[in-house]
Amino acid sequence: MEQLTYEGQANSNLACELGFQKRNVKSKAQLQNFYDQISRSNSAAGHILGLGTDQVMLMIEDAPEGEATVRQHLLEDLQRELQKQVDREPTVSGVKRQQRLINRYANILEAIEALPETSEDAEFEELTVSSVHD
Repeated sequence: MEQLTYEGQANSNLACELGFQKRNVKSKAQLQNFYDQISRSNSAAGHILGLGTDQVMLMIEDAPEGEATVRQHLLEDLQRELQKQVDREPTVSGVKRQQRLINRYANILEAIEALPETSEDAEFEELTVSSVHD
């Protein structure tokens, strides 16, 4: 199975170019910890989840109200993105685009579900912000 990855998306309004290191995700608890750290960061705009060539970006401003989980944010984001496509003129290519979107989100959700709840070696790893020029 392909490796699920997580990366914080830096806020583009910052004066200098900052980036977050991409991390392999080893457990559900670690993923939620990364998500919570970035959600509270003043230098972040969102979250990037990757699985092979599939990638989903979740914007912090679109997060569900209250203490959101990664899974909840993914499902709400999928619903929002599908609604945008449904509101367009129906076409065969539009239906195919919707199916690819659903598959991308489903692959990432399935990878999250397959993770163990915890992992001894990576539970509270801190994400750090670094200059892109480093």
